Amino acid sequence: MATRSDFKIIHFWDHLGDDKGDISTSATFRGDETPAYCFYVDATPLDGYVVLQAYDVDSDYHEVLINGMALPYEDIMQHGSHNSWSVWLDEIPAKYLKRGNNTIKVKRSRGEDNFIIGDVVVHWRELGA
Repeated sequence: MATRSDFKIIHFWDHLGDDKGDISTSATFRGDETPAYCFYVDATPLDGYVVLQAYDVDSDYHEVLINGMALPYEDIMQHGSHNSWSVWLDEIPAKYLKRGNNTIKVKRSRGEDNFIIGDVVVHWRELGA
C-alpha cells in the first residue's frame, strides 16, 4: 500500500511560565501548559514529527503531548543563548497518532522558566488510497 504525507502549521503564540511579566510579549500567558490545539489526520497514520519554535528556554524537560501522551524523548531543552529563538524537532511514534481529530500541546516542566512557543508544524505519514 502506498503512503503519503501531510502536515499542519499551528500558530501557538503562547507564553508558558510562572511570571506573566517575565517576558515582554504579545503572546497569551498560559501558565503551565498551552491549550490542546487540533489537527486532523485523514487516513491511518504511520509516524511523524513535530517542529516547534521556542523563545528564551532556560531549563530542560518541557514536554510535547500528542493526544494527551508525552512524546518519549526530551522535547524542549535549554538553549545556549538567552533571549533568543530556537527550533526543536521531535519524533512522533505511530501509536501517538490516530485517524481523525488529534491534539497537540506543550507542558512546562517544574521550575521558574518562562518561555514562548511560536509556530508548530506537525508532519506525519499515512497510508494512501
